[in-house]
Amino acid sequence: MKLSSFAPRLFFFLSAFFSSVPAHAANPLKYTAPTTQLSSWTVEVSSRLVSQGSNSYGPANLLDGAETAWVEGAKGDGVGEWVRISQADGKETMKFQSVLVWNGYQKNQKSFEENGRVKDLLVSWAGGSEKVHLRDGMGEQTVRLQRPVVSPWVKFEILSVYPGSKFSDTAISGIAVDLEELNYSQETAPSATQDFSRLLVGRWQSARHIKEFRADGTFCLDPEPGQWTPLGTWQVRGDTLVCRWNGDARTESDTLLSIDKKTLVIRSSAGKEYTLSRVP
Repeated sequence: MKLSSFAPRLFFFLSAFFSSVPAHAANPLKYTAPTTQLSSWTVEVSSRLVSQGSNSYGPANLLDGAETAWVEGAKGDGVGEWVRISQADGKETMKFQSVLVWNGYQKNQKSFEENGRVKDLLVSWAGGSEKVHLRDGMGEQTVRLQRPVVSPWVKFEILSVYPGSKFSDTAISGIAVDLEELNYSQETAPSATQDFSRLLVGRWQSARHIKEFRADGTFCLDPEPGQWTPLGTWQVRGDTLVCRWNGDARTESDTLLSIDKKTLVIRSSAGKEYTLSRVP
């Protein structure tokens, strides 16, 4: 199998533009992300495909965006292989009801089709489990469990797959639990969706790009003076900014932490916070 090597609420991403740190050499099946003010995630997997050239397929890739992926390394199509995630290596409990998945290897359509994708997952936790079905398509998909879960860990086991056209290996580009849905503090939420939408309109400078949001619900990156080429549409849903890209219908969901006339603070689905400054 030859693969060449996503930027997307405190999710364990399961996630869309982040920085990763190499997994500990002593245990390539377990990865502990650098501790931040918000989280300390540990990711464990049952197996991984052996690295090929500069491409690796370990658990850290589940936190590194859609252009990388965890690829199981067992014989066959990956049924029975699993991902297990925890907060602070299981020392803290998580409370959630929604799971986000970036199914398959989402670097591009070719990689997605050639490798296996997950069809059914068994989501289990301390005290329960639930079988969930995933669609066979690129982009983020949200699975809402039947009831809220409180557990120090959550495990995702592959029950069935959509076969790849070329390789038997099954891949997942990202998988996460939404910790903010049930734990979000209203004290820090925007005062009202309408006010937030109004304030969002304009040009915002990040570390890499200028993103412009227009009142008609479209957005653009690095617009040239006097030119406007919309790249997609945006919408505020509660405390979440949802951007849908044209073409591949890719969706990014970021939590809106705060906004005023000069500063915008958002949190990506990977749990990383970004501060943007308004461009006059």
